[in-house]
Order: sequence, then C-alpha cells, then structure tokens
Amino acid sequence: MNWKIKFKKQPEKYLAKLNDEERARILKAVYKLCEKWPFYRQADLDIKRLKGSDEWRLRVGDWRIIFYPNEGQFIILIIEIGTRGDIYN
Repeated sequence: MNWKIKFKKQPEKYLAKLNDEERARILKAVYKLCEKWPFYRQADLDIKRLKGSDEWRLRVGDWRIIFYPNEGQFIILIIEIGTRGDIYN
C-alpha cells in the first residue's frame, strides 16, 4: 500500500526556513519513511515510538520529526520538525 505524507503548518514553515541542503536531507528521510512504513526497520531509519503516545519520532542528524501514522487512511502526518531542544521542551 502506498502511504501519503501530509504536513501540518508548523513543519511546513520550519522547512521553508532551512537551507536547501538541510531541507533536502529531512525530506529524503521523510519520503523514505513513507515508502517503507510500516517496515521501517528495513529502511535503516532511526525511528522510535514516543512513550505514552500514538506519535513517533524520526531522527535525522540533529533534527527530530514527530509524526503520526494514520493506518486507516494510509497517511503519515508530519506534526512537528525541530532540533532536539525545540521538540522536547
């Protein structure tokens, strides 16, 4: 099944502020996640489920991408993007 990606407003704005290299690196990981979900372990991605939540975290270097996989609609919703200090505060 092909999963689709949807971005909330915050991550779209955050990506727009990044330089081209950082944006491309993050988007490459997000699209790889989309292609491999739910078999992310085969994709060599650093992914963990957040404790006490249905949300997940994708780590790309210093960046953290918080997402929610909507299994009923086959959509991965990107909720937040930021550095570790920004995301977990």
